[in-house]
Amino acid sequence: MVSTSNMCKKQKLIFALIIFLCSIFQIKVDKVFASPPAPAPRCYIEGIIQEVTHMEASSDNTTGGPTDRANDISERYVLKIIIDKISYVDGEKSFQSCDSLYPLGTTKEIVINKDKIINGTIPTVKQKITGTVSSFWWPSFDDYSVTSDNKVPNTISFFEKIKAFIIQIGRYFRF
Repeated sequence: MVSTSNMCKKQKLIFALIIFLCSIFQIKVDKVFASPPAPAPRCYIEGIIQEVTHMEASSDNTTGGPTDRANDISERYVLKIIIDKISYVDGEKSFQSCDSLYPLGTTKEIVINKDKIINGTIPTVKQKITGTVSSFWWPSFDDYSVTSDNKVPNTISFFEKIKAFIIQIGRYFRF
């Protein structure tokens, strides 16, 4: 029969060994506090602008976050766009595809930085916009063009809207 004092010594030894191994593991493992988002492809999109919102430049000088540096966000315009057409341009497709980022018939917010506004002309509601969009922290136009005609019809047909809706439901339920 094992004595209580021997059993107590074994438990203390095991406990000390576990603490020692955990401390070695903590020293050897590099800590990662933050990482950039997964790479996304650049996509060509066409759509109708539904809303335009001007956002002032902002600066968040508080530190202590995952990057420990200030966040400076430039002046920009946020466009809500109904997506009518998409296609792949270039970039990484293993994490996300253009079809999953910008499903047909959905409304997406896409940013244009003020320094990328063409000829000082700000896009307006109901204009058709086409361009190349890249996503890092948020989707933004690399280049774009807009039609000056405010009578652009909604080019997506009823059946295409039904198809887009079924595709979205299929992605949600994975069938």
